[in-house]
Amino acid sequence: MAASPTSSRKTNYELLPVDDAIEIGFKCCGALDYAFRNDIIHRDIKPANILISAGTEIKIIDFGAAWIRNANRQQLLDVGSPAYLSPEQARGKELTYKSDMFTLAIVLYELCTGKRPFTGKSVTELVAQITGKQAGKLSSLRAEIPAQLDEIVLRALQKDPAQRFDSWADFALALADVGQLSAFEKNISDSEKFTVLKERPLLASLGDADIWQLAGAGRWSRVPSRTQVVNEGKAGDSLFLLVDGEAKVTIKGRLLNVLGNGEWFGEIPYITGKASERGATIETSADSTLVEFPRIALEKLGDRCQLQFAKALMRNLSDRLAFSNSRFAHGR
Repeated sequence: MAASPTSSRKTNYELLPVDDAIEIGFKCCGALDYAFRNDIIHRDIKPANILISAGTEIKIIDFGAAWIRNANRQQLLDVGSPAYLSPEQARGKELTYKSDMFTLAIVLYELCTGKRPFTGKSVTELVAQITGKQAGKLSSLRAEIPAQLDEIVLRALQKDPAQRFDSWADFALALADVGQLSAFEKNISDSEKFTVLKERPLLASLGDADIWQLAGAGRWSRVPSRTQVVNEGKAGDSLFLLVDGEAKVTIKGRLLNVLGNGEWFGEIPYITGKASERGATIETSADSTLVEFPRIALEKLGDRCQLQFAKALMRNLSDRLAFSNSRFAHGR
């Protein structure tokens, strides 16, 4: 069903939890970033064009009004729903991805407050507000809205496209930051997953679309101290990322290494393309957050993503082997 939980005409419904609205906005940023990277500007973002399958899982539909760069066919300029127009769209100017950014901010405003930032008794009055009136703070309509979310949405609603976020990734990461203000969630949100991977130095060569793919390929979990993640001598084919916490690496009971935040382990099966016996035991020594990437899931990633990821893993593995050899050479 279409995600249209808000309307300027009705206010007798229960609003979404703020965290859910933030998560929906975050995922929309990812979907629109993917479209933009494929030379598509949607141009008609509104609640009716955002489908929710379950929870906060979304799918953006109706690309009938979309602008496709380098298209050979003639494309209409006068498109979009009046209540969800950007100022540049209302003025008939050239559109960029920042126009979709403005209209997504209208949707996010509405999801959080139940009201649109711009209204009018006629299309003319509505357009005049979109092009000339500054939106009010969301928190003035709903007290539980954090000030940080006010800043994010109002920035995306700037009349001048240059004053909005520089990229979809910047918009998404800002939403992820405010979403994490409610820490200790039972589940690890998609926004947290994206942020974690985006900040990993090993993944610096991957684009945002690749990060989204990788985030979806992993099994994310919070595990207590003294949990065995990898068992020496047992076959396995998963790659792991220790997001936070600590884990010790042992071989035949002998301490080889201690892993900390942001370290990867278990690369061999993915690099060789087959399951293999683990050469060491890895056990958490503190409460930790882990990501397990099954080999089959990684092999389904896009070719570019796999190539960049494999190169990064090879460098990481080389560094670790050099460190291990050094420890053995010095008898430690």
